[in-house]
Amino acid sequence: MNTHSESNPRPSTMGFFNYRVCFILLFLPFWVACGMTEGRIKKEKEATAHYKFGIAYLQDKPSDLQKAYLEFQKAVRLDPRNRDVHYALGHVHYKRENYVEAIASFQKTLSIDSGFSEAHNYLGKAYEAQGKIEAAIGAYQKALENPEYITPQLPHLNLGLLYLEEGSYDDALREFKDVLRFDATNVVAHNELGKVYYQKGRLKEAIASYQEALQRAPTYLDAHYNLAFSYLKEGSKDLAAKAFKKVIELSPQSQVAKESEKFLDALQ
Repeated sequence: MNTHSESNPRPSTMGFFNYRVCFILLFLPFWVACGMTEGRIKKEKEATAHYKFGIAYLQDKPSDLQKAYLEFQKAVRLDPRNRDVHYALGHVHYKRENYVEAIASFQKTLSIDSGFSEAHNYLGKAYEAQGKIEAAIGAYQKALENPEYITPQLPHLNLGLLYLEEGSYDDALREFKDVLRFDATNVVAHNELGKVYYQKGRLKEAIASYQEALQRAPTYLDAHYNLAFSYLKEGSKDLAAKAFKKVIELSPQSQVAKESEKFLDALQ
C-alpha cells in the first residue's frame, strides 16, 4: 500500500526558485541604477572639489595658471558635462593667450548650456583677440539675447570698445550709452563715451563725459589726458594746461606724462 497520497505531493522548490528569479529580475534595474547613481554622484563631488581647487589657484595673486589648469583637467575627466569647469578652462587658456583652445572651451561650455551669457561674452573676447571681428560681434550680441543676464553692461562695453576701434562711432555711442543705462557708475564707459563725442566733434559733451568719469574716479589718468585734449581743441588753453599738469602729477614716469610735458611746453 502506498503510504504517500498523490493528492498531497511533497512541496517542490521550483516555485520558490521562480519567485526568487522574478524578484531579482524585477529589482535588478533598480539596484544597477542606484549603483550607477552613487558612482556618478561620487565622481561629481570629486570633480567639484578639483574645480574649487582650480578656482582658488586662479584667484591667487598672482594666479597659478598651471595648477589651476591641472585641477580643471581632473574635474573634466570626472565630470565632462560640467559647464562651469569648461568655462574655467577657457579662462585659463585666455589668460595664457591660447585663444584657439579658449574658443574651444567656451564653445564646449555653450554646447552644454547655450544660454550661458558669460561664455558668449568671453567667446567674443577670444575671437576679438584673434582679429575675428564679425565673430566677436556675433558672440557679444548673443550674450545680450538672454533677458536674465545679470551683467549685460559687460558685452555692451566690449561692443562699444570694438566699434570705437573700428571707427563706427554711432554704434559705439549706442553701446556706451547702454552700458551707462545698466551701470551709471561705470567710469570706463564715461571716458570712452567722451572719446566718441570728441571724434564726432561734440566737444562740450566730450568734456562733460570726462568730467563725469573724474568725479567718480579723480585719479583716472586716461580721463585727465583726454580732457586736456578736449580743452585744447576747444581753445581753452589754461584748462588744457591744468589737465596736462594733473597727468604729470599723477604718473610722472608714464608715457602719457612725457607726452603731456611736450604739450605743456608748447602752451607756455
